[in-house]
Amino acid sequence: MSEAVRILLLEDNSEHQELFLTYLGMTALANADVTTTPSMHSGLALLESSVFDILLLDLYLNDRRSLDPLLQHEP
Repeated sequence: MSEAVRILLLEDNSEHQELFLTYLGMTALANADVTTTPSMHSGLALLESSVFDILLLDLYLNDRRSLDPLLQHEP
């Protein structure tokens, strides 16, 4: 049995998080392991401590100044 796809969702709006999870449940990724976090700061910490296959990012996070920290991240 293969491992579930791991998705990190950086989204600060809880309604948008729920909407994403609802739509995801209608796709081939319905069994994905999804981790949600509301900030760039906590998302970067999760990227340092865990491995994800997919990153979904709200480009309008309150604490996001630029994408540089994500672009500089090495898995």
